[in-house]
Amino acid sequence: MKIFYGIAGEGLGHATRSRPLIQYLLKRHSVRIFAGGKAFVYIQRWLNVNRIESMRLKYSENKMSVFKTVVYNVLKSPWYFFSFLKVFSFMLRNRPDVVITDFEPGSAWSAIILRVPLISIQLPGHYLPPQPFLRNKQSPARIGLQEHNWWARLTLWFVTTITVPYADAVVIPSFFQIPLSDIRVKYVEPIIREEIVKHKSVVGGNVLVYQTSGTYHELLRVLKQFPQQQFVVYGFAKSGIEQNIVFKPFNEDEFFDDLCSAKAVITNGGISLMTEAVFLGKPVLSIPIRGHGEQLVNAFFLGKTGNGCAADNVSELVVGSFLKSINARKNGGKKSWHVEKTFASIEEIINLLGSA
Repeated sequence: MKIFYGIAGEGLGHATRSRPLIQYLLKRHSVRIFAGGKAFVYIQRWLNVNRIESMRLKYSENKMSVFKTVVYNVLKSPWYFFSFLKVFSFMLRNRPDVVITDFEPGSAWSAIILRVPLISIQLPGHYLPPQPFLRNKQSPARIGLQEHNWWARLTLWFVTTITVPYADAVVIPSFFQIPLSDIRVKYVEPIIREEIVKHKSVVGGNVLVYQTSGTYHELLRVLKQFPQQQFVVYGFAKSGIEQNIVFKPFNEDEFFDDLCSAKAVITNGGISLMTEAVFLGKPVLSIPIRGHGEQLVNAFFLGKTGNGCAADNVSELVVGSFLKSINARKNGGKKSWHVEKTFASIEEIINLLGSA
């Protein structure tokens, strides 16, 4: 079957989730890939990929800057339009049987206009039931999301609507589930990279820290207040040692080693690293990017499922409480998730839509 696959380029989560699925599909199907931003840089190491432009988010400290994000993407809009035309013309000339989009708008809109069956790989946070935005005062470390999130809720709805306004089927790979009445939606077990599945998980002494944007300098200041704990930090585009912090540039093999040997993880609210940490039994402190609705949902349910805790902002109290909780916690061990079952479920949907 001929498949077109679009991958959003903001952050690495879309790409790290898509790579193992595409590699599985290539065993049975022809797959043409479109990706931009960080996704293009990541995916091209393994697969042939057509480069397109991807929308970007702009940050200040640990908050999404709406003004900077809007200005940047408005200025880039001509390039986004040309990227859409590129995908659309490819699809028009080489009409696929099915299109899969991992939150990539060009492939989604092209499929809708050309009436090609569309499968959307999404997250629970792209839906908007009220419960993720209520105050959470009972998380494991008594750390709650106290921010009123009506603006994040509105922007998440808007971004989701313009990115993937419609799909024939929606697949949600997630370690948590929100009850949904949409009959197009199918929950599946999370997609974990094979390197993580095969890697031995041990409880070491370091805490792994990962940030999507290297602007959260207050986090570094707080981490230095715990000299007895060493932190291995990715995402700040530098290397070296500062007091109890080891900075590392991103290298996937080294990152796997650090993740699988960490005793805990501190990150924002991106679901991919969060999911891999949960799979390995690593407790997680999530400090979601403020104003980022999807991350707020992920962080909320991280606490609800007992796999960690979430906080609005970093502070000595937040990090101190988290470190005390992990020192008193036993290693949870790996989860019994079966990625092959997830792939088989997605392929079943592909075959169903592609033969319709």
